[in-house]
Order: sequence, then structure tokens, then C-alpha cells
Amino acid sequence: MRNRIATVLRVRALAERHAARVLAGAERDVRAAERLVAHRRATAHPPPAAVSLRPVELRALELQRLAGHELVTEALGEEAAAHERRAALARAWSLASMRRRSAEQLAERRADAVAAAARAAADSALDEAALLRWEAP
Repeated sequence: MRNRIATVLRVRALAERHAARVLAGAERDVRAAERLVAHRRATAHPPPAAVSLRPVELRALELQRLAGHELVTEALGEEAAAHERRAALARAWSLASMRRRSAEQLAERRADAVAAAARAAADSALDEAALLRWEAP
């Protein structure tokens, strides 16, 4: 019985470490998405022109603005998805950690129960030995 609990404990510790590594990867993805959003925001809006523009140039700037807005919207969506993945992975890590702790507690309870049974058996053996000594002539 003890070996199965130890195996469960090791498996749950491995699952927790794996979830922590995946969570770290998700946090890197979130930081990358945030940097991408900041970069796209910085480059999406060209500085205002100081000279009068021809209609063709105005249309080109308007198209650039629209494309920049689409890029920023896409980057914001990627950032939100990265945050959602990170939150899901944090929940998975928390669950793995909780399962590992519960396996540790179960192992401790089982060890305590075995120790209590051993103490009871030892006390019973001492009592029997004492009775036999008193009964012997």
C-alpha cells in the first residue's frame, strides 16, 4: 500500500512540475504578445504631415491607418488569448499542486496509522509478557 501512495505522490509531483513549466511558457507568450501590441501601437500611427497632401497621398495614409488599426486589433486579440491560456494553465498548475499536497497528506495519514497500529501491537505484546511473568511461578 505504501508503494502505491509513494508512486501516486511522485506522479503528482511530476504533473505539478510539468504544469509549472507550461505555465512559465504561457507567461513568456503573454510577455511576447504585450511587446507585440506595444510595438504595433507605436508603429501603427505615422506622424502627422506638416504639408498639404494630394488626395492620393491622403488615401494612402488612410489605408495605412486602417491596416495599422487591424494589426493592433489582431495583436490585442493575441494578447487576450495568451492571457486566457496563462490563466487556464495557472488553474491546471494549481490543481496539480493541490493533488500533490493531498497525496502527501494521505501518505502521512497512512504512515501515522501504521505507526499507531505498531504501537498498539507493541503495547499488547508488553501486556501479555507482563501477565505471563506474573503468572509464572
